[in-house]
Amino acid sequence: MSQPIKAKTEIEFYLPPGTILVQKSEWDNLNDAIGRGEWKDFNWFKSKTGITKKEVLDDMILKPFRDELDVENGGFVHYPDCKGDPWKFLKLATENWLETNFNRVYRYRTNERLEVGKIKEESR
Repeated sequence: MSQPIKAKTEIEFYLPPGTILVQKSEWDNLNDAIGRGEWKDFNWFKSKTGITKKEVLDDMILKPFRDELDVENGGFVHYPDCKGDPWKFLKLATENWLETNFNRVYRYRTNERLEVGKIKEESR
């Protein structure tokens, strides 16, 4: 039966000028800081969610969760006050909320469809 052999070696390599090595934790912190404080528009929000129709976004996210999203309530989404007033989304907070609340959004949408189906059946 063979036994593993342990050996320590030194490897020398050269980094191109202007290149540095960074700890993974530092790299993650730098990446997080890139989007901190950055505001995005409605087109960005549509591309982030993969939902292109405003009516669907309204029904799934923007209306049912307005109390927690609206900047007026301490959230991170500026809801337009009037025509010409643009939507604004705080990038990192929006991405984090979408990631954390994916199940809630789709559960809400599924439950809403079930309720609409019940209402249609009852009206027949």
